[in-house]
Amino acid sequence: MSEIEERGIPIEEPEEGPEPEEEEVKESKPLPPFVKLIILIVSALVLAAGAFFVTQKVVLPRVKKSPVGESLTEVKQKLQKPKKKKEKKKKKGPVIRHPIMGITANTAGSLGRRFVTLDLMVETTSEESQQEMVEKEYQIRDALIYYFGGRTVQEISTRQFMVTARDTVRSLINSVLESEPVDTVFFTTFLIQ
Repeated sequence: MSEIEERGIPIEEPEEGPEPEEEEVKESKPLPPFVKLIILIVSALVLAAGAFFVTQKVVLPRVKKSPVGESLTEVKQKLQKPKKKKEKKKKKGPVIRHPIMGITANTAGSLGRRFVTLDLMVETTSEESQQEMVEKEYQIRDALIYYFGGRTVQEISTRQFMVTARDTVRSLINSVLESEPVDTVFFTTFLIQ
Protein backbone atom coordinates (compact mmCIF):
# COMPACT_ATOMS: atom_id res chain seq x y z
CA MET A 1 0.00 0.00 0.00
CA SER A 2 1.00 3.41 -0.65
CA GLU A 3 1.42 6.01 2.01
CA ILE A 4 -1.61 7.95 0.78
CA GLU A 5 -3.84 4.94 1.14
CA GLU A 6 -2.56 4.26 4.68
CA ARG A 7 -3.48 7.68 5.89
CA GLY A 8 -6.93 7.34 4.50
CA ILE A 9 -6.84 10.21 2.09
CA PRO A 10 -9.33 9.58 -0.59
CA ILE A 11 -7.82 9.49 -4.05
CA GLU A 12 -9.84 11.25 -6.60
CA GLU A 13 -9.90 9.59 -9.83
CA PRO A 14 -10.22 11.73 -12.84
CA GLU A 15 -13.69 12.12 -14.04
CA GLU A 16 -14.46 10.25 -17.04
CA GLY A 17 -15.82 12.67 -19.49
CA PRO A 18 -16.65 12.18 -23.01
CA GLU A 19 -13.78 10.68 -24.87
CA PRO A 20 -12.04 13.14 -27.11
CA GLU A 21 -13.34 12.79 -30.56
CA GLU A 22 -10.87 12.05 -33.27
CA GLU A 23 -10.24 15.08 -35.34
CA GLU A 24 -11.85 14.79 -38.64
CA VAL A 25 -9.16 14.36 -41.24
CA LYS A 26 -10.24 15.82 -44.50
CA GLU A 27 -8.90 14.01 -47.45
CA SER A 28 -7.38 16.42 -49.96
CA LYS A 29 -8.81 16.05 -53.41
CA PRO A 30 -6.44 16.31 -56.37
CA LEU A 31 -6.62 19.53 -58.33
CA PRO A 32 -8.57 19.45 -61.56
CA PRO A 33 -6.40 19.37 -64.70
CA PHE A 34 -7.43 22.84 -65.87
CA VAL A 35 -6.33 24.34 -62.53
CA LYS A 36 -2.96 22.61 -62.87
CA LEU A 37 -2.68 23.99 -66.41
CA ILE A 38 -3.47 27.52 -65.26
CA ILE A 39 -0.88 27.27 -62.47
CA LEU A 40 1.69 25.99 -64.97
CA ILE A 41 0.97 28.81 -67.44
CA VAL A 42 1.14 31.49 -64.76
CA SER A 43 4.44 30.05 -63.48
CA ALA A 44 5.88 30.03 -66.99
CA LEU A 45 4.81 33.64 -67.56
CA VAL A 46 6.38 34.75 -64.29
CA LEU A 47 9.66 32.99 -65.20
CA ALA A 48 9.63 34.48 -68.69
CA ALA A 49 9.00 37.97 -67.35
CA GLY A 50 11.86 37.55 -64.87
CA ALA A 51 14.22 36.33 -67.59
CA PHE A 52 13.22 39.23 -69.85
CA PHE A 53 13.82 41.74 -67.06
CA VAL A 54 17.23 40.27 -66.18
CA THR A 55 18.24 40.23 -69.85
CA GLN A 56 17.13 43.82 -70.52
CA LYS A 57 18.40 45.40 -67.32
CA VAL A 58 21.49 43.36 -66.48
CA VAL A 59 22.89 41.36 -69.40
CA LEU A 60 22.38 43.66 -72.41
CA PRO A 61 23.87 46.79 -70.83
CA ARG A 62 27.03 44.81 -70.06
CA VAL A 63 27.24 43.39 -73.58
CA LYS A 64 26.73 46.81 -75.19
CA LYS A 65 29.62 48.21 -73.14
CA SER A 66 32.01 45.45 -74.22
CA PRO A 67 34.09 45.70 -77.45
CA VAL A 68 32.05 42.90 -78.99
CA GLY A 69 28.83 44.68 -78.12
CA GLU A 70 30.04 47.89 -79.73
CA SER A 71 30.79 46.09 -82.99
CA LEU A 72 27.42 44.33 -82.82
CA THR A 73 25.72 47.68 -82.37
CA GLU A 74 27.51 49.06 -85.43
CA VAL A 75 26.50 46.04 -87.51
CA LYS A 76 22.90 46.35 -86.32
CA GLN A 77 22.84 50.04 -87.26
CA LYS A 78 24.21 49.27 -90.71
CA LEU A 79 21.57 46.60 -91.21
CA GLN A 80 18.77 48.94 -90.16
CA LYS A 81 19.76 51.67 -92.61
CA PRO A 82 17.64 51.60 -95.72
CA LYS A 83 19.45 49.96 -98.56
CA LYS A 84 20.34 52.31 -101.32
CA LYS A 85 19.96 51.13 -104.83
CA LYS A 86 23.25 50.35 -106.42
CA GLU A 87 24.22 53.11 -108.71
CA LYS A 88 25.27 51.95 -112.10
CA LYS A 89 28.80 52.77 -112.96
CA LYS A 90 29.16 55.29 -115.67
CA LYS A 91 30.32 53.57 -118.76
CA LYS A 92 33.65 54.80 -120.04
CA GLY A 93 32.93 54.43 -123.68
CA PRO A 94 30.61 52.93 -126.23
CA VAL A 95 29.17 49.48 -125.60
CA ILE A 96 31.07 46.74 -127.39
CA ARG A 97 29.19 43.50 -128.03
CA HIS A 98 30.89 40.14 -128.42
CA PRO A 99 28.90 37.04 -129.41
CA ILE A 100 29.73 33.59 -128.10
CA MET A 101 27.90 31.15 -130.33
CA GLY A 102 27.13 27.45 -130.30
CA ILE A 103 27.76 26.33 -126.71
CA THR A 104 26.43 22.76 -126.39
CA ALA A 105 26.67 20.72 -123.19
CA ASN A 106 25.24 17.35 -122.11
CA THR A 107 23.12 17.82 -119.00
CA ALA A 108 23.91 16.02 -115.77
CA GLY A 109 22.17 12.70 -115.22
CA SER A 110 20.94 12.36 -118.81
CA LEU A 111 23.57 9.82 -119.98
CA GLY A 112 24.16 11.95 -123.09
CA ARG A 113 20.53 11.84 -124.23
CA ARG A 114 19.64 15.40 -123.16
CA PHE A 115 21.65 18.53 -123.86
CA VAL A 116 21.47 22.31 -123.78
CA THR A 117 22.47 24.62 -126.64
CA LEU A 118 22.96 28.32 -126.14
CA ASP A 119 24.30 31.48 -127.73
CA LEU A 120 25.41 34.50 -125.73
CA MET A 121 25.93 38.18 -126.32
CA VAL A 122 28.43 39.76 -123.95
CA GLU A 123 28.60 43.54 -123.48
CA THR A 124 31.62 45.49 -122.32
CA THR A 125 32.93 49.04 -122.62
CA SER A 126 36.56 48.06 -122.86
CA GLU A 127 38.20 47.19 -126.17
CA GLU A 128 40.86 45.31 -124.18
CA SER A 129 38.18 43.04 -122.69
CA GLN A 130 36.68 42.44 -126.11
CA GLN A 131 40.09 41.56 -127.58
CA GLU A 132 40.86 39.29 -124.63
CA MET A 133 37.51 37.50 -125.10
CA VAL A 134 38.47 36.79 -128.69
CA GLU A 135 41.88 35.44 -127.63
CA LYS A 136 40.55 33.35 -124.72
CA GLU A 137 37.27 32.21 -126.23
CA TYR A 138 38.30 28.56 -125.85
CA GLN A 139 38.70 29.05 -122.07
CA ILE A 140 35.36 30.84 -121.82
CA ARG A 141 33.64 28.10 -123.85
CA ASP A 142 35.20 25.42 -121.63
CA ALA A 143 34.00 27.16 -118.43
CA LEU A 144 30.48 27.49 -119.86
CA ILE A 145 30.31 23.86 -121.01
CA TYR A 146 31.52 22.72 -117.59
CA TYR A 147 28.95 24.93 -115.83
CA PHE A 148 25.91 23.91 -117.91
CA GLY A 149 27.03 20.27 -118.07
CA GLY A 150 26.87 20.09 -114.28
CA ARG A 151 23.16 20.96 -114.19
CA THR A 152 20.16 18.70 -114.64
CA VAL A 153 17.40 19.33 -117.18
CA GLN A 154 14.93 19.99 -114.35
CA GLU A 155 17.24 22.62 -112.85
CA ILE A 156 17.97 24.34 -116.17
CA SER A 157 14.27 24.44 -117.08
CA THR A 158 13.28 26.79 -114.26
CA ARG A 159 12.87 30.53 -114.67
CA GLN A 160 14.92 31.12 -111.50
CA PHE A 161 17.86 29.36 -113.11
CA MET A 162 17.77 31.75 -116.06
CA VAL A 163 17.94 34.72 -113.69
CA THR A 164 20.87 33.38 -111.67
CA ALA A 165 22.65 31.90 -114.69
CA ARG A 166 23.23 35.36 -116.20
CA ASP A 167 25.16 36.50 -113.14
CA THR A 168 27.02 33.20 -112.90
CA VAL A 169 28.01 33.25 -116.57
CA ARG A 170 29.19 36.86 -116.24
CA SER A 171 31.31 35.84 -113.22
CA LEU A 172 32.75 32.86 -115.13
CA ILE A 173 33.75 35.08 -118.05
CA ASN A 174 35.25 37.68 -115.72
CA SER A 175 37.27 34.98 -113.96
CA VAL A 176 38.93 34.12 -117.27
CA LEU A 177 39.61 37.73 -118.26
CA GLU A 178 42.51 39.69 -116.81
CA SER A 179 41.43 43.06 -118.17
CA GLU A 180 38.32 44.98 -117.19
CA PRO A 181 35.25 42.86 -116.40
CA VAL A 182 32.32 42.47 -118.76
CA ASP A 183 29.18 44.39 -117.88
CA THR A 184 26.26 42.31 -119.09
CA VAL A 185 25.49 38.87 -120.51
CA PHE A 186 22.43 38.08 -122.60
CA PHE A 187 21.17 34.67 -123.75
CA THR A 188 20.28 35.00 -127.43
CA THR A 189 19.51 31.28 -127.79
CA PHE A 190 18.73 28.84 -124.99
CA LEU A 191 17.50 25.46 -126.13
CA ILE A 192 17.07 22.26 -124.09
CA GLN A 193 16.80 19.03 -126.10
